[in-house]
Amino acid sequence: MRGDGHITLQGGDGSANGGGGGAGGRFIMNFLRSYAGNSQPNQSYFWTGTIDYSGGRAGDLQERFSQPTGGSNGTLFESKCFPGYSGIFCSPCPAGTFKYDFSYGKCLPCINKPAGAYYYQVAETSSICSYDCEEFGPVEENPECLDMVDEEFEEIGGYDLFFIIMVVWCITTIFMYVVMSMRAHIIAQYIEDLPKFLYSNWEKSTDNRHINMQRQLDSHYRLYDECMWSHVHRSYLVGNNSISSPWIIAKDFPTDALDEKYMKRFVDVVDRYN
Repeated sequence: MRGDGHITLQGGDGSANGGGGGAGGRFIMNFLRSYAGNSQPNQSYFWTGTIDYSGGRAGDLQERFSQPTGGSNGTLFESKCFPGYSGIFCSPCPAGTFKYDFSYGKCLPCINKPAGAYYYQVAETSSICSYDCEEFGPVEENPECLDMVDEEFEEIGGYDLFFIIMVVWCITTIFMYVVMSMRAHIIAQYIEDLPKFLYSNWEKSTDNRHINMQRQLDSHYRLYDECMWSHVHRSYLVGNNSISSPWIIAKDFPTDALDEKYMKRFVDVVDRYN
């Protein structure tokens, strides 16, 4: 069949002061060779006709106990339709619906279109129907019909993974901030205490050097009983122990009283203290 048309099987209306409306008529549709695999699309793909098999309207009779009613719908007897076709005329399933078998079944909704897309193909035989994006490029390149922002999120794993990364990044940043703050506080405290530490170590070092020097001098010039086998020479302090006449060590020490190496040390001591 090709073209269009309208078939009316409507029941008669109830009359004024009469009863209810009449029932709709019966219609039997039997396609020749409807079982043949090559009967479509010529069988009914190009037919866009309609049919009305509703019952007639009720009359306006006024009864005390009951009111007249409209007539019941008529009866349609249809043939089995090929996949993708349904109804009394085996019409193609509209875009967004499908039928997958040769039966009397109805067209069912497709289930694969993402948001932002639309179905465009009629007579679909599978729930995975053809669709296209309303915008954002062809469906071959953007099967989810995502905008630019959603597509970028999808490339990195979706919104869930993005938010997980952001949470981990925030926790890591906060942890690093706390660690760096504690480190900065320790460094500031160290810088504040550094002068005291340096001065303390310097004083200890100076005291130790002074003590060591004194010990060295004592070890060089102190007279120990075990080292003195005999008393050979004496050296006297000259002066009045006053500002104008302080004590000094005389240099007229006998040259043969000490060995040459000890004599040099003795002269150095005299020059240092005089």
